[in-house]
Amino acid sequence: MNHQSADRKKQRLLALCIAGFIALNYPLLSLFDQAELTLGIPVLFLYLFLVWAVIISLIALVMETGQEPGEER
Repeated sequence: MNHQSADRKKQRLLALCIAGFIALNYPLLSLFDQAELTLGIPVLFLYLFLVWAVIISLIALVMETGQEPGEER
């Protein structure tokens, strides 16, 4: 992996961390704190789980892209 690719990966990971912090912070959480159920699950819990799963998936995608098949991790 070259230096430019490593810098791009760091920038993407930082952007994901910031997006995750914003998505899991008070102002957005208060939007989903309702007494309604979606698919039998409280809206807040569904939002938290989905955001968490998307962030984890995107981090995995960023970490795996650009890696050569025989390259060490």
